[in-house]
Amino acid sequence: MMKKLRVIVGLLLLAAIGVVHAEQEGVTFFNEADEAKAITIKYRGAATATITNAATTIELVDDDYTNSIAIGTTMSAVLTSINAATNTAGIRNFTSDYLCSLSTDSLSNKLVAATAQVDISDGKEVQFLTMDTSATVTFDVARKDGPACWVTGITGNPGGTGNATTTIYVDGDMKWTDISISPCYDNVDGTIFSTNANVNLSGTFNESIYVGKDRTVLVRSTRATTATTGGIGVIFTQR
Repeated sequence: MMKKLRVIVGLLLLAAIGVVHAEQEGVTFFNEADEAKAITIKYRGAATATITNAATTIELVDDDYTNSIAIGTTMSAVLTSINAATNTAGIRNFTSDYLCSLSTDSLSNKLVAATAQVDISDGKEVQFLTMDTSATVTFDVARKDGPACWVTGITGNPGGTGNATTTIYVDGDMKWTDISISPCYDNVDGTIFSTNANVNLSGTFNESIYVGKDRTVLVRSTRATTATTGGIGVIFTQR
């Protein structure tokens, strides 16, 4: 009996100091319009490589060898080409992955203006290809290579016109979706958030989705007609 009592007291003390079933305060990732980066690129090599978004192509230079990759195809094809880029010796030093994009996305004429050259050294990773919100008609935010956690909230005000379809993807697989109807944007519980162009996403997601370690989470809100200003955020909580 005394042993059981000591165990119970110990558990109560642990709970009191937040050890048992502890839940860390949520961390929010947020992107304003024209901030979302489509992909990540990592480099492993002896030289310092350069990456340039030249509007219609991506220029990867490794050890003075230039790889020119067309942007106007699907994201899947773009990533395959980046991963196949070589240096002068034929060695592949680049690896790329999805961030605020899906395999079937096409970024032809959907990127913010060409960017300056980015230097990247051994073991470094950069986020690349800034998406033009008004061209993609989407607001996107993503988290990649983080600890295991739960998606516990969505926030933001993706401005524009037409219905707003908000979706959560984990490694490209759809896990949840909701449509806010235009021009009255309804929450899932029936309450109306707004009757103007700025749909308020707070409260639209009333669930929790488990995300394993190093999985990529993308939250995308797509306006049916136009996308203008505002942003989108996702809240992660460790339990």
